[in-house]
Amino acid sequence: MAAIFHPSICDTIGRYAATFAKQTRYRLTAMKPKHLALWPLMQLQLTYEICGRIWKRIDSLPLADPTDKDELKSILNQLSELAFPLFVAGMAANPVHHSFQTVENALDILHLDHTSDYPLYKKAAILALLHDVGNGLVDPNLKKIKTSDIKDRREELEKQKKNKEEIEEEIDALSAKAEEYRDAHMQEGASIARTILPELNQTKAIVSKDDIEDIAFCIEKHDKPSIAELRQEINRPYDRSHLIPLENDLACLLREADRLWMVSKEGLEKDLFDDLRKGNKPDPCGKLWHNVNRFREEYELYTEAAGITEAEKRGFKNESLFRREGGFRLCKRQVRQRLQDFFGTEFIDT
Repeated sequence: MAAIFHPSICDTIGRYAATFAKQTRYRLTAMKPKHLALWPLMQLQLTYEICGRIWKRIDSLPLADPTDKDELKSILNQLSELAFPLFVAGMAANPVHHSFQTVENALDILHLDHTSDYPLYKKAAILALLHDVGNGLVDPNLKKIKTSDIKDRREELEKQKKNKEEIEEEIDALSAKAEEYRDAHMQEGASIARTILPELNQTKAIVSKDDIEDIAFCIEKHDKPSIAELRQEINRPYDRSHLIPLENDLACLLREADRLWMVSKEGLEKDLFDDLRKGNKPDPCGKLWHNVNRFREEYELYTEAAGITEAEKRGFKNESLFRREGGFRLCKRQVRQRLQDFFGTEFIDT
């Protein structure tokens, strides 16, 4: 993975970013519109930093065979080179470093769960890296629309004194476009995975056909809860088919690794830059609690879906989206670290 970056170039970009940040007094807790110029520089630098962290994570994994660690690094290097142009093409939906941090999160969750199963680490890392690769091939006439965007648009229309029928017509159309994009990026991503993963097997068998299908299946499902949420927002019915299949541990693992981005420093920073672009005043602490609450709202999607059993509901940790102990522990760790970032002291006992 580190092979796609030239250290001297990244170090130079990092120095430029650090100098600009210092000159403009950039801090996560004091972001201003002038800091928007930092974002293009930061994305490459953050990707480089996260890749370095992933390498250290791999070195610390409890794998019996040291050659497995070398193979995992080689796999991620090869896939990064194949997929990087698509990550760049999809930057309007997700910054490049999001996919790499999802890899880091997946490895951390498994490590915290005391997993020593190398095939699982391998599948999880590949899936995490490629889960959003489809963003780069979605029809450019479509764009990623979040539930929060729909809520904001509804408020704007209400302030404009639009009648109920006009509001619902526009919101329905906006929601349909949002769902179309989500579906498209999952289908495109699964297709890309089926195309590029066999290239790993040129010199020896790295991923089986079954592994490739498992990974593609999870990519096709990974953003389903966001679609259920869109449907809920406009009072359209949804059921468990619109959610992550709870019997699929790999799909559930990806969802947790993906959503942990929301409470990471990098993910929170991205959200705050989005607020700046919209002309809103960034509120780091408010955004953190908003994102944490989104984890509970996702749990509620499952509790309200038809066909979910009581036993399945009990499988969620503390009424949040997390089902794996490692994912829940990592979430608490990240939230605690963000609060320390904001207040300079240990703020909560986890």
